[in-house]
Amino acid sequence: MLNPKFRSNCWPAMAVSGIVSILGTLVVLFMLSGCASKQVNSYYADDYLQALEQWQGTDDPAILESGVERFRVTLGDFTQPDLRSKVEQLYADELYFNDTFKTFTDLETLADYLQETGEMVEVSAVELLGHTLDGADIYIRWVMDLEFSAGGKDIKSRSLGMTHVRMNDAGRIILHQDFWDSTDGFFSHLPVVGGLLHRVRSKL
Repeated sequence: MLNPKFRSNCWPAMAVSGIVSILGTLVVLFMLSGCASKQVNSYYADDYLQALEQWQGTDDPAILESGVERFRVTLGDFTQPDLRSKVEQLYADELYFNDTFKTFTDLETLADYLQETGEMVEVSAVELLGHTLDGADIYIRWVMDLEFSAGGKDIKSRSLGMTHVRMNDAGRIILHQDFWDSTDGFFSHLPVVGGLLHRVRSKL
């Protein structure tokens, strides 16, 4: 998956439902903070594991290498005016997509989501640090720098992540799973939510 600035106090495409979810999670974490033996599972783990079975993908190295470059060009800057058309050329009509905020299974809804995100960003950049091919699987490492406004504050954050990608024979992405700490990269900087997160971490 930068150097973005947000014109509003949140990232609507991601944060509206995400904040509600994370607040609920925080309540649970507070309740369980004294029970170190309790296990909290990733909410998208089962969906991801099922998607691995459903979306097998091509193992053609030429198709995969070309796809990595189109991934970089498309998702490296959410403000580009032709973002939607690039997204529509990069992803298949039916797919599995999860960025730790939301899950999508059709291209139209995904394109709407990424376009809305791009419209709320003034400047963005994602730098690819490298990638690895393993059969049909591509693992792409990236660094994301964010600059955005929240609660009247100008905020800068940097986060590292990786994306697992599979492609079909036409070179379209059919599986996209991000692995990154969205809590640290985004939510921990928000008013109220950020304070609650820091308190939870201090109790762990």
